[in-house]
Amino acid sequence: MERMTVGSGRGMRLAIGLGILAAAFGPSVADRGLLEGSADIRPSTGIIANGDLRTDRPCAGLSPTMESVESMERSQYFRLYLPNWEAADSETLEASWRCAAGSVELDYSTGIRVVEDVNSLTDPVSVYRNLAAQDPNTTSVGTVHGLPAMLIDPLAIPNEGARGVVGLVEPSGTLVLVEGNGRIPLVTLILVAQSLEPR
Repeated sequence: MERMTVGSGRGMRLAIGLGILAAAFGPSVADRGLLEGSADIRPSTGIIANGDLRTDRPCAGLSPTMESVESMERSQYFRLYLPNWEAADSETLEASWRCAAGSVELDYSTGIRVVEDVNSLTDPVSVYRNLAAQDPNTTSVGTVHGLPAMLIDPLAIPNEGARGVVGLVEPSGTLVLVEGNGRIPLVTLILVAQSLEPR
């Protein structure tokens, strides 16, 4: 089983069905594609050297290809969702990447990254609850965009390296993760997630 990295500063063991969910916490994941079974998630080390997500390599450095959103939406096998809020919109979009494992990453000049992939979690809410039970100081389950969502607050435990994440599964079957850079408050990530619009 591959090792995945989480930036919350807490080691934990949990069963997950999709590597991208854990990959959102750190780029040292060997693959952002599908995984099965349980994974040992350990604290990250130096993933975001200065707290700026843009110093992080897209697609965990695994063969990213820069591609326009328009091109990706024509050839993607899952529906793309784009945020439309001031912290992440068409004006602040810096780069869009297609990853070798099939996921898509959108990088915004504000330090926000949106990661999307086809969902393979049988019960996303159970996965979110398991994560929250194992790290209740930073992780909770809520409702965002009218959907159950995983919420990871980067400011709950300062200086622990958590980026902040809002994760949800759209009705079309697209898993969407709105990631911060460790300094962006959770409320901002929630507002970005609430602004998601299908393409």
